[in-house]
Amino acid sequence: MAGGEKSYSGGLSMNSLELFKVPTISMGITNPIDPKEFEILTYQDMENYQYRKIVVKGNTLVGAVLVGIVERAGIFAGLIREKIDITPFRECLLAPDFGIIHLPREIRNALFAPYGKVA
Repeated sequence: MAGGEKSYSGGLSMNSLELFKVPTISMGITNPIDPKEFEILTYQDMENYQYRKIVVKGNTLVGAVLVGIVERAGIFAGLIREKIDITPFRECLLAPDFGIIHLPREIRNALFAPYGKVA
């Protein structure tokens, strides 16, 4: 519109709802058409109504479903949107307490710090 050219890399599909007082958020690719190309990892705690599903392609998070604990969904969305290599913290993604503290400093800087700096 302003005369410049910029490519559009697409958006991130995201849905959020609450059923029986249990919040749920899904984003990205959650049910791949060809699951052989993806790795699907899950965590489930039926007693506390918690479920987490992550969909990984290579070393990149491409989708997530969070049930029960959804407060940190923005971190997952940022990892998907920015195509961050999850190798350094892959084992932590399913943990109920997964948060920004689990990310290496350079990833925290890239995703969340204004002007690229986190103390």
